[in-house]
Parts: sequence; structure tokens; C-alpha cells
Amino acid sequence: MRTERDIKNQIAYAKKEGREEGREEGREEERIRIVENLRKLGISEEKIASAIEAK
Repeated sequence: MRTERDIKNQIAYAKKEGREEGREEGREEERIRIVENLRKLGISEEKIASAIEAK
């Protein structure tokens, strides 16, 4: 019983970690899209960088 419970806990932990990593990757991809769009609009690299740092 203890082994079964340990395995279930390990699986639950792995799923939680995987979801968090997926969210973080999604956030990073969104940031990249935003920066690319700002570049297309002609906003300078300095202004983009300062906006990112202000966060």
C-alpha cells in the first residue's frame, strides 16, 4: 500500500511540475510574440527593453 501511495504521489507531483513548465513556456512564447509585434510597429529596441524591465 505504501508503494502504491508513493507512486501516486510521484505521478501527481510530475503532473503539477509539467503544468507549471507548460505555463511558463506559454508565457515566454507570448512575450516573444509581443516583442515581435512591437518591432513590426516600429517601436525602438530601447523602448521595448525598458518596458520589459519595468515589469
